[in-house]
Amino acid sequence: MKKRIRKKLKLKEYAEQGFRILIQFDRENSKSKTLVQDFLNFTIDQNNLSCGGCTGDNQLELFITSITRASANEKHRHLIDQWIKKRPEITSFNIGPLENARQ
Repeated sequence: MKKRIRKKLKLKEYAEQGFRILIQFDRENSKSKTLVQDFLNFTIDQNNLSCGGCTGDNQLELFITSITRASANEKHRHLIDQWIKKRPEITSFNIGPLENARQ
């Protein structure tokens, strides 16, 4: 496949990268009420990231990628890891490895 087509279809060296996160939190903690909004403000507004996913009773399951043409990277994973560790209402979390965002 030609380079131009790979770039247009975002394949191989042009693939966009992202990562999954699973966050479990304590609903009884008063800060849990603002957790989703705080997370969106941090990821979207401050770091040019986008996320999609779902929420349950006490968990968030999200896929994070970049808003720009660039991919999410290890720096983004580290920033989110540090943000999560500062939140007392989060009881456990898992940040997955970088993967192709188009699969």
